Amino acid sequence: VRGLDRNAFQDKELIAVDNSGGRRDGTVYLVWTEFPRMAPSRILFSRSTDGGKTFSQAIQLSTTGTGVQAAVPAVGKRGELYVAWEDRSGDATGYIRFRRSDDGGATWGPEITAATFSRSSSASSYWSSSHNRTIAGATQGTPRIWPSAMG
Repeated sequence: VRGLDRNAFQDKELIAVDNSGGRRDGTVYLVWTEFPRMAPSRILFSRSTDGGKTFSQAIQLSTTGTGVQAAVPAVGKRGELYVAWEDRSGDATGYIRFRRSDDGGATWGPEITAATFSRSSSASSYWSSSHNRTIAGATQGTPRIWPSAMG
């Protein structure tokens, strides 16, 4: 993948594949966390339209936070792409951040704070958005997206 910091640690890679039957059916989406040596972590995204043989240049999805990690991709029923991640920038509070793309990752909607959780609590927090018809949440700060709930 082009666009990486060669001195950074690349971690927590996850993929999702579009099987919606739409225009981008078969596209492979890759998200992960880059931990640079002297800079805040960041959530990166790349995609493959040839079954994983090649991937696009990495782009940064996270725009806020200094302690982002654990990105989770999901593809909705109509091929829309969702990525949620954990932001542990706060001392006592963490956040689940979220972005959506309706064109296979070519462009992205704004970063949304989907949930807030206490970093000292083991309780789960859940959120839903009627605008995006999406349900996501966090269990001890780990982001989760339920694609079956996406309308």
